[in-house]
Amino acid sequence: SNESFIQMMKQVPNAQVIGMKTYGSSGNPIPHELSNGVVIYLPSWQAYTLEGKLIEGNGVEPDLEMITTKEDFQNKDGLFEKVMNMIKKD
Repeated sequence: SNESFIQMMKQVPNAQVIGMKTYGSSGNPIPHELSNGVVIYLPSWQAYTLEGKLIEGNGVEPDLEMITTKEDFQNKDGLFEKVMNMIKKD
């Protein structure tokens, strides 16, 4: 659902997706147990961007990439603060 939500937000006028590229796991993975007991998850569909790019395995690119570190989440929300500073500058 993350992939779909982010892809939809990219279509909203004046909305910007900020963060990191998604992992490309949009295909509603279904578990399949192998004969040796190992369970693998395989996608049950393929999702595409409006431009026709396959999301599965590729992910969705943000409008503005911001890489977070563990320090960004110690006693504060560093990503939130970065975004608020960007908004204040505009």
